[in-house]
Amino acid sequence: MGEVQEDGLVAPRRLFNPPARAAGEAPIIVVSGESSEAAKVKALGIGADDYLVKPFGRAELLARIAAVMRRSGRAEAANLGGPVTFDRLSLDPARHEASVDGVLVPLTPTEFRLLEVLTRAGGDLVPHLRLARAGWPAEPDPDLLWLKPHLARLRAKLDEAGGPAIVAVRGVGYRVEAASVR
Repeated sequence: MGEVQEDGLVAPRRLFNPPARAAGEAPIIVVSGESSEAAKVKALGIGADDYLVKPFGRAELLARIAAVMRRSGRAEAANLGGPVTFDRLSLDPARHEASVDGVLVPLTPTEFRLLEVLTRAGGDLVPHLRLARAGWPAEPDPDLLWLKPHLARLRAKLDEAGGPAIVAVRGVGYRVEAASVR
């Protein structure tokens, strides 16, 4: 029996089928040495979110990952953002540090991820599912009930430090509110 020749898109074809993509699978970037327009069109046509031709630099890869994550609503999972501030709160993801008026606030990794998403939203509402996906990026379907105890502890820590409040919008999500607004 003869051996069947397959191209490198056999596995992605299985991943890109519409039911799997509709189920909320992670975005997919095809990395290939093939630079022809036909190869790019083929990969994008079967469901790839982006196509990157080798060789490429680290900065370009990180920028493409960030762009794909933004488009998919999972920017938080990429954790590619730089420092961010809101009111008197400052976050530095590279150092995993949160501070209010320069005083460090000790946070667990999950609390830090939740606070980062809320802070980057700048006071805008963050829906429950988006927040849960940011808090538990390795979970394909995080339980929304996990949010409440983590946010309660995070609220207490921020309140003690004099930072912004985390405000619940019942049935919708959460947002941060400047301490001066309270």
